[in-house]
Amino acid sequence: MKKLIYTILFALLCSISIASKAKTLHITLHSSDKILIQSLIMTETGGDDKAIGDDGLAYGALQIHQGVVDDVNRIYGLELTHQNMFNRHNAIFVCFAYLRYWAVQYHKTTKKLPTYEVLARIWNGGPEGYKNSDTAAYWEKVKKHLKQQKDMLELMNDYLKKYEHNHNYIKII
Repeated sequence: MKKLIYTILFALLCSISIASKAKTLHITLHSSDKILIQSLIMTETGGDDKAIGDDGLAYGALQIHQGVVDDVNRIYGLELTHQNMFNRHNAIFVCFAYLRYWAVQYHKTTKKLPTYEVLARIWNGGPEGYKNSDTAAYWEKVKKHLKQQKDMLELMNDYLKKYEHNHNYIKII
């Protein structure tokens, strides 16, 4: 349990950067972004970084297709490869960059802020996946993982509050 708590705490403090040739793109993920991406990972592969799916077309923990890598490269001027998606760091970066871009496009089109449902359905079905009824079942799976992630955060917060109130801090004199 402690290992899981430490893993989540570490994930909440992370930021991502990708270097491609002379260009570095740095993106800071907020805890809400991380919760969604972790839920997508759990839905896609349960966390298997070496997973290959969709008849060999989807790579890594987030089951990223070549078209997603191509979109991110085009949008951000990078030169990532499909093979890079077996690396969790790269896969999370690509997922976040892709969803960030398409969230902005969604907002421009609909004048609405994207919800987790919209983002998950875009991840599953492409830029207009939120319109596709076939992505509704995927959203239901993601929603279960989101609840687990949020429950874990609440448990961590409760644990930290309890620890804070019931333990003396070590003072070095």
